Amino acid sequence: MSKTAPPSNSASPSPEEKILYETRSDGRIAYITLNNPRKLNAVDKDMTLRFLTVLKAADQDNKVIVIVIKSTGDRAFCAGWDLAMAQDKSPEMKTFMLTKATDISRTIAFLKKPVIAEIQGSAVGTGCFISFAADFRFVARKEGLFFLLPEIAVGLPGATGPTVQSIAALGLPRAKQMIVAGEKISLETMDKWGLITKVCEPDKLDEEVDKFCQGFLDKQPILVFTQKVLCSIMGMNLMKKFYDLENETADYINHHPGKDAPADMDAFIKGLWSKYGAGHP
Repeated sequence: MSKTAPPSNSASPSPEEKILYETRSDGRIAYITLNNPRKLNAVDKDMTLRFLTVLKAADQDNKVIVIVIKSTGDRAFCAGWDLAMAQDKSPEMKTFMLTKATDISRTIAFLKKPVIAEIQGSAVGTGCFISFAADFRFVARKEGLFFLLPEIAVGLPGATGPTVQSIAALGLPRAKQMIVAGEKISLETMDKWGLITKVCEPDKLDEEVDKFCQGFLDKQPILVFTQKVLCSIMGMNLMKKFYDLENETADYINHHPGKDAPADMDAFIKGLWSKYGAGHP
C-alpha cells in the first residue's frame, strides 16, 4: 500500500490532509478521499488545487488501473463549494472558479482510466457533478440520501461542470429537473433513472467497490483505457465545447449582477446559439 498525507488532528488541516491520496492492490487502485467532514466535505480553493494534482498523479501513474473517489464522514459525500469561495465576488475568485474549479469536473470526465464514485452520503453541487463525471457510482442505501444541484437557488450560474455533467449523465429532460428547476432527487429516483451502478448496504460499500475494482485488474490496461476513451468520444464529443459555453454564460452573469434581465440579454443568447449551437432558432 502506498499512502500520502495521513489525516492529523491539526486545527487547520493542510490541503494534503483534506484531500488524501493512496494506492492499494500493489499500486493498481488509486483512492482519492475528500477528508473535510467538519464542512461536509465542501471543497475550498486549496483542496481544488490538491484535487487536480492527485487526479493527474493517478492518471500518469503507470501502475494505476482504476481510480476511486470517496469521502469521510456519514452525512455527505460532498456538500459543494466552500461558502468562502461561493461568497467571494472578487475578479480573482471568479477567474479561479471558471478555470481551476471547472477543471475538476472536466479532468474526471476525460481521464483515460475508469473512475468510480463511492458515495456514502448526499451529493450537493460539486459533489453531485463529481459523481456524474465519474464512470460508475456505488451508493450507500441510506434513508434521505439525495442529489442536488442548487446553483440557481443560491444565486450562482451553472458553471464549473453541473450543466454539462447533468445533461451528459441524465439526458436533457432530467437535467432540466435538476439544474433549471433545482429539484432534490432521491437515491431511489436516481437509481430508477439508471445512473447508479449499485446501491449497497452502508457497511458493505467499501467491500463492493473493492470487488468491482478488482474486476479491472485482470483486464489488459490498453483495452480498458482505449475502450473508455472510445465511449467518451462517442458519447461526449461536444463536452469540451460546452464547458466553454458554461463559462461564457457564467462570465456574462457575473458582469450583470441582479435579478432583472439586462437589455442585451436577447443579443447575448442569440450569440450563444450562433457560436455553440446550430444558429438561433
